[in-house]
Amino acid sequence: MSLEFTVTKVGAVALVVIKGRIVAGPNAEALVAKVQESVQGGKMRVILDLAQVTYLDSTGISALNRAAALPKMVGGSTKLLNLTKRITDTLQITGLSSGFAIFDDLAKAVASFGPESEAPSSTGAGSGN
Repeated sequence: MSLEFTVTKVGAVALVVIKGRIVAGPNAEALVAKVQESVQGGKMRVILDLAQVTYLDSTGISALNRAAALPKMVGGSTKLLNLTKRITDTLQITGLSSGFAIFDDLAKAVASFGPESEAPSSTGAGSGN
């Protein structure tokens, strides 16, 4: 099964929804290439939504690390969103969970980049929390 991606813009953030298995071979490389494409398109803030990722092997973990590092190389960052229990366990077992900012809520993930990342207000007024 090939990896599928949907990339949308949320404010100044690229939201990359990933579906499938991140495993050795073309799938792992496709993840890195998709994030590279977003970074080259000017998106330095990237959220990887892993809710539909069914499996992550050691090569997939490496690809996730490489993909997350790409925005950092240009002054940006990467956040992980909606990790399944299996992926959370895998990252914890390998000791890599502390290396990622992990969120269960898209709005909180976007807000974690700072106010310049949020979608502009439709009224033009300041945000009222």
